[in-house]
Amino acid sequence: MTTAVIVALLLIAAFLFWRYVWFFRDPPRSAPALPGMVSPADGTVVYVRQGEPVVSIKQDVAATIEDLVRTGETVLVR
Repeated sequence: MTTAVIVALLLIAAFLFWRYVWFFRDPPRSAPALPGMVSPADGTVVYVRQGEPVVSIKQDVAATIEDLVRTGETVLVR
């Protein structure tokens, strides 16, 4: 192999390794102390809009998002 081919392969390998490490990085994060919305990533929440109610239907039982996110309450579904 020539030197140019070896250098090219090493550069490609270094780039792929860098992309792998950057993709799976896990920097330290902390949620802000202020109340409000938090972005699921390192970005910013730009807007929030009201949409149609989301309903999950499994085994003929319908549940809204409000039903799914309740904690410590018993939800009776008829």
